[in-house]
Amino acid sequence: MGLAKSQKEAVNNAVEYYISSLSTEDRRAFKTVIETLEGRDVRMANAKKH
Repeated sequence: MGLAKSQKEAVNNAVEYYISSLSTEDRRAFKTVIETLEGRDVRMANAKKH
């Protein structure tokens, strides 16, 4: 469609658009979920190293 230089950029733009449409409370909750999942990924990666 020519709206983005790559598929990755198009998906990122769509996600950013969706997040920006959320209420402040929902954005805060979404951020908390993402931070929780990223923390879990870090802990799992560190556990695999040991």
